[in-house]
Amino acid sequence: MKIEQVQSNSIDLLRTDKTNQIESHPETSTSQRSNLSEMDRIELSRESKLLQKASEVITQTPEIRAEKVQTISQAIQENSYQVDSHKIANAIIANAIMER
Repeated sequence: MKIEQVQSNSIDLLRTDKTNQIESHPETSTSQRSNLSEMDRIELSRESKLLQKASEVITQTPEIRAEKVQTISQAIQENSYQVDSHKIANAIIANAIMER
């Protein structure tokens, strides 16, 4: 998911920037450097945590719902599958409107 790549890249850029700031100041002592790294921390927002959890759920969910496909296939073979033309027409129209 591109959001993860953006977050990862942003974190890497921040980390690199902080490292460059510390290394560019030779007067920074070793103890100051270790204190800076101890103080550095990243906190994810609640929304970010929710996005991460949603991403995990999506990656674990199969794209094809086998049980639904099997049920529909069986109904087609038994000639009991009925198509709701109004429902399909409404979905097509709604989708066309959303694409505008």
